Amino acid sequence: MSAAFIVEVMDPVAAGDAFNGGLAAALDRDLSLTEAVKWGAAAGALCATKSGAQPAMVDRKIFDNFLQENS
Repeated sequence: MSAAFIVEVMDPVAAGDAFNGGLAAALDRDLSLTEAVKWGAAAGALCATKSGAQPAMVDRKIFDNFLQENS
């Protein structure tokens, strides 16, 4: 399994929620558990780079770019 993503954290308040959302989205797409955890970690990392809970949730384009750049 890969290490966590390194990001500059601004506010970790909703990172766990974002992780769970990324994990669930990947599993819904029938990705492996390993890939699903990677999706969750990426979603949580991106969320922690912004302030607040709802405003910190990332859109799919930014998420896909982040995964591509950090694979």
